[in-house]
Amino acid sequence: MLDKAIQENNLKTAKEVKHIIETLFGVKYSLRSIERIMKKLDYTYTKPYKIYAKMPKDAEEQLKKTPDI
Repeated sequence: MLDKAIQENNLKTAKEVKHIIETLFGVKYSLRSIERIMKKLDYTYTKPYKIYAKMPKDAEEQLKKTPDI
């Protein structure tokens, strides 16, 4: 049932899954426990990260082209 809720709501982060579990099932888990549950269900959890406005759109390509130091 949790697997279906994750897919239907297109949840990406452990924090979102934690909120859905508390809402649907009335059970509170720590964020680390949610990460473990997601791993058992073969999901990967993500952590939000900043995308800088001044970063060029091809930054990853430029990074790949730079020689390793």
